[in-house]
Amino acid sequence: MLYIFDTDHLTLNQRGDLVVAGRIQRFNYSKDRLLTTIVNLQEQFSGRFQQIQRAKNPTALIQAYQLFSRTVDYFRPWQVLDYDDRAELQFQAARKSGVRIGTMDLRIAAIALSLDATVVTRNQKDFQQVPNLKFEDWSV
Repeated sequence: MLYIFDTDHLTLNQRGDLVVAGRIQRFNYSKDRLLTTIVNLQEQFSGRFQQIQRAKNPTALIQAYQLFSRTVDYFRPWQVLDYDDRAELQFQAARKSGVRIGTMDLRIAAIALSLDATVVTRNQKDFQQVPNLKFEDWSV
């Protein structure tokens, strides 16, 4: 089975959340695969770029670049799924059927649907609106 980490769970893991880390540790001994998407990287990198641009002094700028560097390093071992034609078809179908959630969340959902994967997220409110999407919360 494929599991796609949403940005909220990536952030929890980056911050050392013990519950999420424990789930990942147990996951490492299974046949299932833990992945993320290019959309999640876009979300995280966009946030880091904004921090760099908002830096008001040299110390803040250095810290922002260091955080960006740590974020790049964090993603090195991850397999990152592309947003491709199959995902775009899922995205368009969901929009046509009336799904009204954020564009980035719907792109992540579309990738998951195109691969029959499960999204690992705390954002059940939005993801439950996507028909046939599987999702789990590993933070509880």
